[in-house]
Amino acid sequence: MNVSAQTSDKKVVTLSRQTFFNCFTFDLPDNLTRTSEPKAEKAYEIIVYDNEKDSVDVMIRRKKEGASLDEAKQLGESMAASFYNGTIQKNEIRKINGQDVLVFLMTGHWNGAAELSTWLKCLVISKGFMYQFLIRFPKNYAKYPEDTLNKIINSISVCK
Repeated sequence: MNVSAQTSDKKVVTLSRQTFFNCFTFDLPDNLTRTSEPKAEKAYEIIVYDNEKDSVDVMIRRKKEGASLDEAKQLGESMAASFYNGTIQKNEIRKINGQDVLVFLMTGHWNGAAELSTWLKCLVISKGFMYQFLIRFPKNYAKYPEDTLNKIINSISVCK
């Protein structure tokens, strides 16, 4: 299933439905390249995409549930100002496709970088695992306006 999102600069980013770890499904932008190695993906349960031309990074992770969504929400709040010198636009737990999902959107300095980046992190817990989607892009990146990010967020589902 493909979904197109009209951007403010009249370019269209196509979103396509992807499933990771046989359980975590969401719409992923088509302007990314999978860069992680299959052996590493399996060993570390992390999948990486990027678009070097536009400085876009995506990480999809699965890890044994070790924290609640409330704890992850609080951690994001505490790290936003102190670690990333950033501003939070969203930090809320929403019901999406029948699951509680932590939606965290902020702009800040990723790992001390001079340029501002925006990143969207979504976390959901199912069957003893926490699944995470993180997409980071330059602050004024026109290809991922709010409506595109909302389409990604609202497409999230996990096996029950």
